[in-house]
Amino acid sequence: MSSYIETKAKVIKLLDNNRMLIEIDRESHCSYCNDKKGCLVLNEKKNNRFVLEYIEGIKEEDNILVSIKEKSMLKSAFLVYLLPLLIMLLTGIALNQYLKNDMLLALIFIAILVIYFTALKFILKNSSDNINIRKI
Repeated sequence: MSSYIETKAKVIKLLDNNRMLIEIDRESHCSYCNDKKGCLVLNEKKNNRFVLEYIEGIKEEDNILVSIKEKSMLKSAFLVYLLPLLIMLLTGIALNQYLKNDMLLALIFIAILVIYFTALKFILKNSSDNINIRKI
């Protein structure tokens, strides 16, 4: 059985299209991390609200527990950080032999990243299978 990362949240608003707006409880989420002062994920200045799929029986102002598979978090980090870096590195090595114009190479990098992240957004658009929500 895979392990889960869990955090408490509150349902702020029920939206159209079977969606709900939630706000992550900072104290609950930060219990997993030792770096409470330098948090880059949740802080007072950032909006800690997310839109998730609606679960039957949940109402506005309900407290919920949101859990995600740890494996999914690692996969997401790979897809968002490492894979684009590898693609850019390999593209740079391959094209550097043929292109002498660095500006053109930079534009190709930007185009590749735009295409990659656009495709990734459409591929992962409805991938909420790894997120579990339950009322507490």
